Amino acid sequence: MLLKHPVQTKINIIDSIMGSGKTSWAIQFMKNAPAYQKFIYITPFKNEVERIITSVNRNFQQPQADCKGETKLEDIKRLISEGKNIVSTHSLFRNIDNEVIDLLDMENYTL
Repeated sequence: MLLKHPVQTKINIIDSIMGSGKTSWAIQFMKNAPAYQKFIYITPFKNEVERIITSVNRNFQQPQADCKGETKLEDIKRLISEGKNIVSTHSLFRNIDNEVIDLLDMENYTL
């Protein structure tokens, strides 16, 4: 059995009406972050996925299913394990399991 010690986590919630600049703020935040900082960006909109990929000076990758039967959930685990910056829609994120949460924690991702 793995016992975890409670850790303090800093949480900033960016909440405002649509069109007020939340995504622009996030893009600028990621651009200004140190190169070693890893991000996973989750959005409800597919066009926002493309916006992040083209606007941020990092190599963001999207989880993909492949013809060999690997699911997007399996691919996101691989991408996290490899320390990649990830962008995806929230539909995939709704299906994450404890392994994904543990990987994000171990790899010190910013969500």
